[in-house]
Amino acid sequence: MKVIAAILIIAGLIIGAYPIADEIYTRYLEYKMMDAYIESLTQEVVSPDISDGFEQLQLVFEEERENYGNIQSDEGTAADLQHESPDSDEASAGQSSSELHIIGRIEIPKIEVNIPILEGANKANLKVGAGHITGTAKLGSIGNAALAAHRGHTYGRLFNRLDELEVGDTINITTGEGSYEYTVYKILVVSPDDISVLYQSKEERILTLITCTPLYIATHRLIVHAVMR
Repeated sequence: MKVIAAILIIAGLIIGAYPIADEIYTRYLEYKMMDAYIESLTQEVVSPDISDGFEQLQLVFEEERENYGNIQSDEGTAADLQHESPDSDEASAGQSSSELHIIGRIEIPKIEVNIPILEGANKANLKVGAGHITGTAKLGSIGNAALAAHRGHTYGRLFNRLDELEVGDTINITTGEGSYEYTVYKILVVSPDDISVLYQSKEERILTLITCTPLYIATHRLIVHAVMR
């Protein structure tokens, strides 16, 4: 009888404690979900549109790696755009700026870069300047605006000398909406499929420059991160 009584008492305690335990567990889940939600508000993310733009860039860079010598024949066209303004009527050899969709200009005094920025990191755009990766932030806006360009055979062409940049160097961007000055804060080399370099900040105005490295081999990506202060 004592055993039965003990069992009944224990069962009663368990039954009585269940609502309390359930309430504690429910509260735990609520707090956990709320913490996850709050974290998601500040977490840097990559949108599907960015993934598409990034994939397009990888295809262009992969073709560049396989046929690196072909870029040399394009340098005449690129040189024609060196001193064109973003709203120039003629962008290159019979193509208008509207056809090329020039959205601005990037200048990096230290390495003598002064080239047009075009919307989209596709093959045609990267022949003549830096391509804004579709889906990344607008230049000068909060987020991460990413630009990609080739490294030509000629010294100083396009992003050829990007590896000479150092933390603290200045990058100037000019668009139809204004001029923006960014300061380099991080330089790294990553694998071609590392899309984390395009993560979008929700607080700062980031500029990311991307090109292939090493020169002529192009097995990796040279990344330069800069921030607007």
